[in-house]
Amino acid sequence: MNRGQRVGIDTPKPAWSQANSYSVRFFAARKDAISRMNTGPVIYHGECMEWAGRSRRLAYRVITVRGFRFLVHRLAWEFANGQWIPEGLFVCHTCDNPPCFFRDHLFLGDHRDNALDAVRKGRVIAPIHPGESHPMAKLTEAQVR
Repeated sequence: MNRGQRVGIDTPKPAWSQANSYSVRFFAARKDAISRMNTGPVIYHGECMEWAGRSRRLAYRVITVRGFRFLVHRLAWEFANGQWIPEGLFVCHTCDNPPCFFRDHLFLGDHRDNALDAVRKGRVIAPIHPGESHPMAKLTEAQVR
């Protein structure tokens, strides 16, 4: 031990202690974010409830608390359903409005569900030149087989 070093203050904490501290800060920030979401600025757009706070890429709304960023629509789904979002699932919008966090417009789905939803609603444009008719095509269909 170096001279002047105080035990417990200057010594590095073990990894489990740092992880525990992180999770305590995360859950406290999450609780505050949910509180802000329930009392914060809302814009009503037709049937949609849009968070009027900061936005992130693709217009998804964000609440930042104590250095943690939370996507508002994900917080809203967790709050409304009383459970965590299972790993690998997305919170999708039936209204196709990213700022919307109205619980009736949100549903869980995997990547495939999200892609099929986009196709059904006409948000995905099919290629105009499929296959070898595409101007950048290097191979013919016969060469691929």
